[in-house]
Amino acid sequence: MTSSPTAAIAICAVLLVPAAGQAGEAAPVSGVYSSLDYNQEAGDFFGLLVEFRNGPRPVVVVAECEGGCWGASEWPVQVKGRHIAFTVCDVPVDQNGRPLPCEKEVYSGDFRADGALVVSKAGAHAKPSVLLRIKHPTPHMIEQAVCGHDHCPQA
Repeated sequence: MTSSPTAAIAICAVLLVPAAGQAGEAAPVSGVYSSLDYNQEAGDFFGLLVEFRNGPRPVVVVAECEGGCWGASEWPVQVKGRHIAFTVCDVPVDQNGRPLPCEKEVYSGDFRADGALVVSKAGAHAKPSVLLRIKHPTPHMIEQAVCGHDHCPQA
């Protein structure tokens, strides 16, 4: 039986299609991801902002919003394929400006094939948050959300 070049090309194309799909799902994509929702009546934000920075020492910048936003500190993140895990321990302050004890919050997440990041907080009874990737984030977007835009130090 003789094989034609066309048949060989068709076989190679069929073999490469699954590999291409898997390669697109293998590594998380650096960027800003958001599940923020704005309540216009109350003027409050609710949700989560996460900036993921992949690389030799991957990190996340996390802001949690419930009314206002807080956090925006950089935290190390563990990456395994499409899965990430990180712990946040922002130090709150009391009404007199004194630091309060930190309460660690442990998160885990998975990057989906559609580009979203699904994040769960350990011990939380709420369903996981689906964060959509912001296509064109502005510099220091998360830090500005935390400081309320008009009181932000210039970076």
